[in-house]
Amino acid sequence: MQRILLTGASGFIGKYLLKALQSPSYNNLYEVIALASEPVDGCTTVLRKNFQIHKEDFRSLGIHQIDIVIHAGAYTPKDKMGMNDLANNNNVYSTDSLLNALPGKVKQFIYLSTLDVYANADGIISEDSQVLPASLYGMSKLYCEFMIDSWCKQQSVKYQVLRIGHIYGPGEERYKKLIPVTISKVLNKERPEILNDGIEKRSFLNIHDCIQAILASLVLEDSGNVINIVSGKSYTVKEIISMILEISGKGIEPVYKTITATPRHLVFDSTKMESLLHREAVDFRLGLEEEIKGFRS
Repeated sequence: MQRILLTGASGFIGKYLLKALQSPSYNNLYEVIALASEPVDGCTTVLRKNFQIHKEDFRSLGIHQIDIVIHAGAYTPKDKMGMNDLANNNNVYSTDSLLNALPGKVKQFIYLSTLDVYANADGIISEDSQVLPASLYGMSKLYCEFMIDSWCKQQSVKYQVLRIGHIYGPGEERYKKLIPVTISKVLNKERPEILNDGIEKRSFLNIHDCIQAILASLVLEDSGNVINIVSGKSYTVKEIISMILEISGKGIEPVYKTITATPRHLVFDSTKMESLLHREAVDFRLGLEEEIKGFRS
C-alpha cells in the first residue's frame, strides 16, 4: 500500500479527493495522510502552522516515508480582489516549505495549478497558449510550477502539473463566482444580473469529472505532463443564468445591466485531458441541479 500526502484536504477540491481516495475503489491501494492547519476527520493529519511544515512534524507522527504527494493546498482567491492580495498569497513559501520537509524518497508528485497562469487573451485556451499571469495569484502558482519541476528533476521524481479550470458543484458556496452567486440570489428570490446581453461564453467542469481526472493522473506513465483540467463545452452567461432560473422554478426574471466592456470568452480545449486522463461525463444541467439541491439542503 502506497502512502499519499494530500495537502488542502479541507478545501473544495481536497474534500472530494479525500472522500474518493478513502472509497472502496482506492482505500486498499493508498493510505492517505492529510496536511492541514487543523485535524481532518477520518485520517492522520500533519498540522502546519503559518503555512510552514518541518521534517519533525512528520517524524513526531511516526511518518518516515511519503510515496505520492497531491499538492492541492493553496491560497485560492474567493473573488477578483483576492487575486492580488499580497498578505494571503503564501503559495510560494508554503510549497518551498513542503518540498524541504518531505520524508523518505517520494516517487510521484501531482501539483494542482491554475488556468490563471495563462495570458488574458481571446480564443480557445490550450496547453500551448501563452503563459503570462495577470495576477499575483497566477504568478505565485506559475512560480510553484517551476519550483516543483526543478525539485522533481533533481530528485528523480515523476510529476504531473494539472492546471485546474473553472470547477463547479456542491461545496463552492463561499466562492463569489457566477454559478454559486447566481444560485444564492435566485433561491433568495433576488433577480440575478446579466451584463449587457450576456453573450460571453464560459466553460465549467463538474467537480466529479475534476476528481476523476486527478485520480487518473496517479497512473500516468510519463513524467512532466502539463494538463488543463477543463470542460470542452461552453455556454453563454445568459444561457447559464437561464438554466439556473428554470431549474429553481422561482419564476424570476434577470436584470440586464449595460456597461462599457469588451466581451471576453473563456473557452478551453480539453483534448489532452480527455486523451490522457478522463472524458467529461457529467451533463452540465444535471450538475447544476445537483448544486442547487445542495444549496437547498
